[in-house]
Amino acid sequence: MTKNSNRRARWSDGFEIDQVQVAPSQKTVNVIEEGKKITHLWYKIDDIRQQYVQYAYDVWGIDLVLLMECENGQRNPATKGDWGVAHGFCQINTNYHTLPTNFFEWKSQIEFCNKKMVEWTPFYWPSRNIDWQKCYEYVNDRFKID
Repeated sequence: MTKNSNRRARWSDGFEIDQVQVAPSQKTVNVIEEGKKITHLWYKIDDIRQQYVQYAYDVWGIDLVLLMECENGQRNPATKGDWGVAHGFCQINTNYHTLPTNFFEWKSQIEFCNKKMVEWTPFYWPSRNIDWQKCYEYVNDRFKID
């Protein structure tokens, strides 16, 4: 991905989007209820990624879960993107952010993603399209909340 001066991002395959800022929605705060369980429907129940999803949901609710899902399709805390400068679940770009020393511990990484989201760090996921839908609309169907 490359950035150009008019605040657009372009991937090597020609995909291009505007950079947008994301803030947590008021609705999300109302969705979080103690004891709620979220399940990613694509994973077996004992898959470690279920723990990632549940922890992110417990930290900030569905907005943080969807951010992670759209930014890191592999759901892998060690994923690197943007030619090695974007890291982890939320693809935090080290050209703009300093990673904490414990960033690669998955719980710390989720907490850092939440911190950046709450601080209005720009993420690209809300405007990314998958099958003619916004990513957050598309992936919302991948989760069950009990």
